[in-house]
Amino acid sequence: MIAREVPVQDVLRVVLQSGTQNLEEVVVTAIGMKKQEKALGYAASTVKSEDLNAAKSGSVMSGLTGKVAGLNITSGGATGSSQKVIVRGISSFSANQPLYVVDGVPIMNDFQGEDSFSNSVDFGNQANDINPEDVESVTVLKGASATALYGSRAANGVIMVTTKRAGAERLSVTYDGSFMGSSVLRVPQTQDRFGQGWGSFGPMENGSWGPVLDGRDHIWGPYSDGSEGLLTPLSKPFSYVKNNLRDFYETGFETNNNVSIRMGNDKLGFVASYGNVKSDGVLPGDADSYARNTISLRGNMKYKRFSAELNLNYVRKDITQAAAGQGDDGATMFSEILQHAVDVDISSMKDYTNPYFNTDNFYTAYAENPYWVLDHNRNKYQDDRVYGKIELAFEIMKGLKAVGRLGGDFTYVN
Repeated sequence: MIAREVPVQDVLRVVLQSGTQNLEEVVVTAIGMKKQEKALGYAASTVKSEDLNAAKSGSVMSGLTGKVAGLNITSGGATGSSQKVIVRGISSFSANQPLYVVDGVPIMNDFQGEDSFSNSVDFGNQANDINPEDVESVTVLKGASATALYGSRAANGVIMVTTKRAGAERLSVTYDGSFMGSSVLRVPQTQDRFGQGWGSFGPMENGSWGPVLDGRDHIWGPYSDGSEGLLTPLSKPFSYVKNNLRDFYETGFETNNNVSIRMGNDKLGFVASYGNVKSDGVLPGDADSYARNTISLRGNMKYKRFSAELNLNYVRKDITQAAAGQGDDGATMFSEILQHAVDVDISSMKDYTNPYFNTDNFYTAYAENPYWVLDHNRNKYQDDRVYGKIELAFEIMKGLKAVGRLGGDFTYVN
């Protein structure tokens, strides 16, 4: 119906005339062309920039979570961690990830890290390199008709990313920033009845397989009979330490800063942007830190029937991660804190150079001081990536255009 304005009076008699409104959205197809959704013949869902960046997640796929029907996204939770994306069900046990296409050019989405039961390190996948602040929209294409252009590699769907470009506008500079904190919500519940030892009380045993906790003072850690050159005994209450695992973790943070410059007219447009994401997770120190710097240059021009586009992106990542999984002898951090005695304050282990707390004098052969693990068994990853495209187009006649694209994606791992 068409809206009408009427003057205020005692009796109102209003008749609304019927009207039409275009409710069909324009979506980007597999070859980068824009069409009305009703003319596609296959399923497509589009998420705009304002919805994608509402949560300031720092990742395109995290921004899509819960916004597209039939799109299942699973993430490790930490900044930069890999994401598993399934479009409308699992088609195979292994190769079930969609193809990622940025401005009409497919890009790589390889997993970086090591995936094993005993020693797993997650440096994320390459889709995380896309700066969400550079994205105009994301279209998820589903079905065989939508993915026919890219062949078998698009059998599990296509994630089409369209970046922002300048229109007819004056020179403008935009800044956007955010800060987020994170903390551990839940930790494993430990038993609170038995204390340090193995069958009987063992002052140099890090496990909790000993006698019933009685609250009395016991010696613990390395001790001797007082002979010269050996350590004298320490004592502590033989009691359960509350919040021992929770107090091991710290409050994490993430900062996200973006600056962009835009300028354009009917013939020429230019966008330059810089983005920085930096985080330090919940592990003590900087053992789970992430830094990503992105620089993007995008230009477009049109002269009569000729048009050209340039999209160039540079990404630098520096990541530090502690290994996860079920590993012994300091191979994984989480396994070490689970094996810690429930009656020993884990924070007292920070000074592992102290002879009372070092690995030789307290921990058994199958475990290590967790603070030592964070300092000495951390995993570092660094890469430089350049990807983008050059596109030339010529309008032969109305409705018919010849387009040529040259795209590249190069990664150097240090």
